Amino acid sequence: MSNINWVRVILGGLLAGLVINISGVVMAHFVLEPQYIEDFKSKMPPQSEMLMFVKHVSLRFWFGLLAMFIYAGFRPRFGPGPLTAIIAAAIVFLAAGLVILLMLSDLGLLAGGRLWIAATWTLAELIIATLLGTWLYCEPA
Repeated sequence: MSNINWVRVILGGLLAGLVINISGVVMAHFVLEPQYIEDFKSKMPPQSEMLMFVKHVSLRFWFGLLAMFIYAGFRPRFGPGPLTAIIAAAIVFLAAGLVILLMLSDLGLLAGGRLWIAATWTLAELIIATLLGTWLYCEPA
């Protein structure tokens, strides 16, 4: 059994998190339209926009790090490569991404077509981000 290359997990996770953050901004501001942003702000507890921004950016970087950790842990069992990255991304989507989307749906922020668009977009962004993150990952010799 090989050891996890923690430096590469973190670097790959930060790259994946960056991709997830950029993709999230594009989805929220350009795909779901400005009304989504206004609805989102109106339903959240009173807090500064900067605090909300920091929380969302941090959470998305956490998703990238989590995906890379899962990938590194699954590599010995499933082998290196894109299939293992897709499995890791799907696990993050099912365990965290889908939960958040359903909570946003319960708040009335994502309904009908918007929920399906957001779910498809989120799964795709997680897969792409994890594939890019795994490009930076390599096992120690």
